[in-house]
Amino acid sequence: MKPNDILRVAIYSRKSKFTGKGESIANQIEECKKYCLYMLHKPEENIEFTVYEDEGYSGKDLERPAMKKLLGELAQYGFFVCYRLDRVSRSVSDFSNFIKKLERADVEFISVSESFDTTKPMGRAMMNITSAFAELERDTITERIVDNMTALAKTGRWLGGTTPLGFESEKISFERQGKARSYFKLTEKPEELDTVRQIYKKYLELGSLTKLSGFLMNHDIRSRNGVNFSNYSLKFILMNPVYCTADSNAYDYLLANEYSVYTDKEAFTGEHGLIGYNKTNEHHRNGTKRFNEKSNWIIAVGEHISVIESSLWIQVQERLKSQSKYAFRRARTNHALLSGLVYCSCGSPMRPKSTGTQTETGERRFSYLCETKSKSNGGLCGQKNVQGNILDEAVVSYLFEMYRQIQDEDDAILDAIKSELGSPVPPDSEEMLAKHAIETNRRKLDRLVKSIENATSDEVESILFQRMEEISAEIKNQKLQLETLQQKKETPGTSKLREYLNTLLHFDANLWSRLDYDTQKSIVQLLIDHIEWDGTTATIFPSGLSFLTGDEFSSATHLASPDVSTMNF
Repeated sequence: MKPNDILRVAIYSRKSKFTGKGESIANQIEECKKYCLYMLHKPEENIEFTVYEDEGYSGKDLERPAMKKLLGELAQYGFFVCYRLDRVSRSVSDFSNFIKKLERADVEFISVSESFDTTKPMGRAMMNITSAFAELERDTITERIVDNMTALAKTGRWLGGTTPLGFESEKISFERQGKARSYFKLTEKPEELDTVRQIYKKYLELGSLTKLSGFLMNHDIRSRNGVNFSNYSLKFILMNPVYCTADSNAYDYLLANEYSVYTDKEAFTGEHGLIGYNKTNEHHRNGTKRFNEKSNWIIAVGEHISVIESSLWIQVQERLKSQSKYAFRRARTNHALLSGLVYCSCGSPMRPKSTGTQTETGERRFSYLCETKSKSNGGLCGQKNVQGNILDEAVVSYLFEMYRQIQDEDDAILDAIKSELGSPVPPDSEEMLAKHAIETNRRKLDRLVKSIENATSDEVESILFQRMEEISAEIKNQKLQLETLQQKKETPGTSKLREYLNTLLHFDANLWSRLDYDTQKSIVQLLIDHIEWDGTTATIFPSGLSFLTGDEFSSATHLASPDVSTMNF
């Protein structure tokens, strides 16, 4: 306790959301004041209370406005008081770090409900134990919510989210024990369900997802959002049990194929469709959805109408399984330098596709194929492919020619370009150094934190804390320096121009041959805006030099248009 005639007490209160019930902010503050007056044995005029309130913030961490403000002002107080331990944090690690901060500031801790006293070892131990149980309670609450959602899913109710094609969500209100209740069910959208029925029928008729997507594209049958169906979206529709009639045939099939069914067979009367949850994993590492194992699906009989007969739905599942063995895999090639840059005259991007053969030098031969042509099976675009190896080589030769043109220009133009480039030091090098210094100091702090945890004496701990404060001050200054550098940073257009010109000035065959594929591709992507293919001619649109509009570049008009070059194949 700090030897002051006036005791300065910080009262902290928190409530996750505003209600007029239970431990409201006002109630917490009042109880804390009463407790202090009773336990500290001081008259009210000798205690100065300062209140910090966080209304509507969770206790999962310490990222709260009032809490942050309090932490910055800890040294002003002799006591920190809260109504209950979990008002500070439900995280064991956060709470433990918070207590260490109080100890460093020589501030005593009081929790009214638990009557903890941090001046005694038992009090500190009990606080850590109670905090651990608070975190356990939070995890249990989260688990209970997930369990409740799972239980609701097993009842066949629609729990929300994007509705399947052919359905919309309808709110159903009812009364239970005198209280108004509601839930949601799926109701049909006839025009969309017609599309669903056609998708199922045509898939069995055509035999593949690629042919099906081509058929729908050629007949201008689109998704709810007005875009063409992808193979994945079609597969999702075809695999979705929401369309399947819930009859005994479907029940037997689902069990035989290890789906998790949560409705008794007696409910599979053929009147309704099925509801399926947990079908996909939306947290896949590359950001795309993946289908979960069938045993993880939650299948129940819903309240919506059935759309597809179970026998047809089962046929589709069997066809999908057999086709998955021969599913198309995008060809991997390390030679498509222009990937993402080549466009068909119809406006569609052209993607690299391996031909399965090799060139005379042993490289894998590939072509750039129009995406619309591929998806529509030639129905919406009949443009012939362009030989990828030849086009890539021609474009690189074109870039060499641009380099030679710049080198052949008179000294005035070269001087103007180099003047625009300025210092040979990359414009972002200082910024990179500043970021590196900050990251290095942060790693030092991490190591010091671990060292403090293992400190064998108060003296060692004091030295480590002093070093932490020094490094923290360094980081603060480095951040200010970085801020200043970023404010002076070039505009995006100028920065791109500098990068473009610098690359072009150092573009030569000797350097190129020593670069790996990724570096070569990055250079091409920088220097070329896009390429248009009309079946016989590739038109190249270089990027970057269209920024050159000033008078000092007037003599370089062949570069400033931008220069458009054509190549016949």
